[in-house]
Amino acid sequence: MMSDGLLKGSETAVSLCLEASGNACSAALFAGRECLSVAHHHARHGHSEHLVGLVEQVCEDAQLSAASFDYVIAGCGPGSFTGLRVCLAAAQGYRLATDAYGVGLSTLSAQAFQAWQSKIQTRSDFQILSCCDTRRRRLFTQLFDTRLNCLTQIDDLDIEGVLALIKNVHHADKPLILTGDPELISAFDLEKSVAQWDVELCPVTLDAGMLGALALYPEQHFSHLFHPLEPIYVHPAITVPAQK
Repeated sequence: MMSDGLLKGSETAVSLCLEASGNACSAALFAGRECLSVAHHHARHGHSEHLVGLVEQVCEDAQLSAASFDYVIAGCGPGSFTGLRVCLAAAQGYRLATDAYGVGLSTLSAQAFQAWQSKIQTRSDFQILSCCDTRRRRLFTQLFDTRLNCLTQIDDLDIEGVLALIKNVHHADKPLILTGDPELISAFDLEKSVAQWDVELCPVTLDAGMLGALALYPEQHFSHLFHPLEPIYVHPAITVPAQK
């Protein structure tokens, strides 16, 4: 289903996109590379109660049925443990029911892609630090280059660790762009904290439409960012030894 790093047949395919890793869940429907509809439900919890309804809403808006899905594209995290499981269970269900092809994307790469799109026309070389909330007063972070190659693994850092990372990677001849949810940037006061390094902020609000835009982008190959429809966990699951 892949050809030269792009989704084969994506010019005419119908793609369902799902995202539920943060404080909202969303669904989007694409025909080819055109986004036909996006629906959101903003809540910190309870994504399982709304995600299927959002899929029904975008299908109704686009006057298409689930039987038309060629691709199911879903956010794999990192993010809310429950939200990721809800999103990926729904994605696997639609994939199996429709024989669609599944594509997973990390939330951090989707955010980095949005920042990349906004800067690539005016900048030739830069780095992007993408951040999302761990819900533990810490941040998941990952650093990307101008081609959206991953320069670091996904890290789980406190604010001091994030600032130390920014200090280490910032270079005057290679601008650093910091991206993440506007509420996250505000909550951690990142604009004030990074002012000393002249870091450029690019707030983005993650939703399912952003995942489709990345997976279906026509002008550059980003297949190195594709994942299976499996959750991306920064920390291994805690296992409890069996009692004898």
